[in-house]
Amino acid sequence: EAAQGVLNQALRLKGELRGMVRLGTISEPVALRLGDFLSALVATHPGLEVQLQQGVSGTVLDDVRAGRLDAGYVLDDEPDDTLCWVKLADVSLHVVGPAVWGEAFRTATWREIVERSWVGTPPACSFHHITERLFQAQGLRPNTVAVADQERTLRSLVAAGVGATLLREDQATAAIEAGEAVRWPGAEHRTGLWFVYQRHRGGEPVLQTLTEFVRRTWASEQDDHLRPAGR
Repeated sequence: EAAQGVLNQALRLKGELRGMVRLGTISEPVALRLGDFLSALVATHPGLEVQLQQGVSGTVLDDVRAGRLDAGYVLDDEPDDTLCWVKLADVSLHVVGPAVWGEAFRTATWREIVERSWVGTPPACSFHHITERLFQAQGLRPNTVAVADQERTLRSLVAAGVGATLLREDQATAAIEAGEAVRWPGAEHRTGLWFVYQRHRGGEPVLQTLTEFVRRTWASEQDDHLRPAGR
């Protein structure tokens, strides 16, 4: 630790950051504001190379803890103290179903919802755990007929009439406006978007710089839900 501290101080004095940074991502780049973040970062620190690794929240957390990733983005309700968690935004999640289900879906009870087909997500995905908690609170289990790990795929399966699912508010709104889906008002959920890294590495110049630029990118966030850049 002392040796690493000396190296960190030397890099600060030199004022130059070089090397590869492994960054775990989830969702879609526009939802994470990756374009704004990366363009500002590489313009200021051209010696850094950022390697993006797409995943879901559970795998990103596992890889950050194991050191396979230097940092990453995750959605989570209950952050623990094993990592440093930087809150970027609150995220609203909504249950949507195929548009053809119409008013019967909008006015459905929980009991009627479990009789409908459900498009789920893998166990490592934060949406999976959130869905489980929502249904378990009612003493129910969803009728899962398909599983997907990308929001674009979830939305397309809803549009195709496969079943209902949980989507971010901006995705749910876009699907509704496109005539693909209807919203069920009975289970809105709020979670958080976080930037995470190993706690003991917090003094490293590269991670300090990444955190600074991520914070800057999200400093203008004023809404209470996650939205794509430019909206």
